[in-house]
Amino acid sequence: MRIAVISDTHNLLREEVKEYIMDCDVILHAGDICRPDVYGQIAALGKPFYAVRGNNDGKWAVEKGILDCLDIELEGWRIFMVHDRRDIPKDMLEKGIGQGIVVFGHSHKYETFSVGETLFLNPGSCGPVRFRLPVTMAIVEIGAGDAHVTPITFAEQNFRCEISPGEMKTLVTAVVKDIKKNKSAAQIAKKHRISLELSEQICRLYLTHPGVTVDGILGKMGM
Repeated sequence: MRIAVISDTHNLLREEVKEYIMDCDVILHAGDICRPDVYGQIAALGKPFYAVRGNNDGKWAVEKGILDCLDIELEGWRIFMVHDRRDIPKDMLEKGIGQGIVVFGHSHKYETFSVGETLFLNPGSCGPVRFRLPVTMAIVEIGAGDAHVTPITFAEQNFRCEISPGEMKTLVTAVVKDIKKNKSAAQIAKKHRISLELSEQICRLYLTHPGVTVDGILGKMGM
């Protein structure tokens, strides 16, 4: 059985993600779908679909009966799923659940580790690009006593980076410090995992406006 494991789609079901889902038998979503129409888009793919409610899933998710945690069995494997790792029971983190998979999300960071026979998996976020984090999901293949995980990372240059005003201010502050250290725009882009275009824009605004502050740069960027 091939399982598409996704999380934190945050109002966006990418065509690239749908392509991987269509090659799987089951969909697991670890929360933060955010809009009922996106839930509907996933359900419309025609695969068995299991989801938990994330902190950004509102009243609509309650009305659809989406729970905070899910405990099911697939092909003899126990599947336990919550949105936030902090909601995984302590004894489960320490001892595992036997032959099973514990799925969680929330952090937008891909993570996997094992406790005994139990696989713990955060597929990361396959929704809008978050500050410096890649767009990811996972494919899990389960069989008789074996689980194989394939992480999927989508080429970030294909996506527009959606950065909140607070995150952008933190980024610009860090970039200005690197400019003062004579780092190139290319070096800055690589260090902070941003596009070269964005790096060059910040560098240009700083270097062509002597004495400009971080807030001044943000203002000139329209933020």
